[in-house]
Amino acid sequence: MVEKDCSAVRESLSARLDGEPAPLASDAVETHLAGCAGCQAWQNAAVDLRRRSRLMPLPVVPDRSARLVAGLQAPPRPRLLRTWWPRIALVTLALVQVAVVISAMSHHHGHASHEVTVLKVALAAGFLAAAIQPSRARGMLALMGVASLGLLVSAAIGVAGATTTVTGELGHLTVIAGWVVLMVLARRDTHDGPLRPRTARSARSLAVTTTQSFDEPASGASRESARAA
Repeated sequence: MVEKDCSAVRESLSARLDGEPAPLASDAVETHLAGCAGCQAWQNAAVDLRRRSRLMPLPVVPDRSARLVAGLQAPPRPRLLRTWWPRIALVTLALVQVAVVISAMSHHHGHASHEVTVLKVALAAGFLAAAIQPSRARGMLALMGVASLGLLVSAAIGVAGATTTVTGELGHLTVIAGWVVLMVLARRDTHDGPLRPRTARSARSLAVTTTQSFDEPASGASRESARAA
């Protein structure tokens, strides 16, 4: 019970030093202090620590606001330059995929063949969509990954069972290559660097806020220091 009372009293003393509402009334705190040497010593140490922390010189923080504003206002590198070759590769793969479909239509017939044809045309359309809007590439990664893995497993089983040949499976390389190119495009489109404010005014506001944060003391810092004592 005594330790619990001391804890509540010290909590109140700490709050009093920070100018915050204390959990105990001042009369109760003073009454406890009159008969508790440990809390008296704790109070003296807390007051001394607070005084020394206020007299301690603050470190000099360099003003980086001008550099920060200049960096935020610098024109970003055009996205087209970062993604030009994956986009061209996707367009090429889409055209190759359509050419393969057109070539296969004259040799294969039946319902299953038509379904495969539609799937390949859909993949070609997806490649073209990602080439036009690179932000769509990330949403296609899971689907293309599963399709590529399935084609690899299917081709391996077919070649091992002599039901198909390696040459006959080469047409699937466009799907696998498309998946790899989509990963590259998604990575380049995502890692564009930090977000940039739209105006110079917002850039200056961010710089001022960042600079001021170095000068503002943390809330309750003295209270935590007093508790540590």
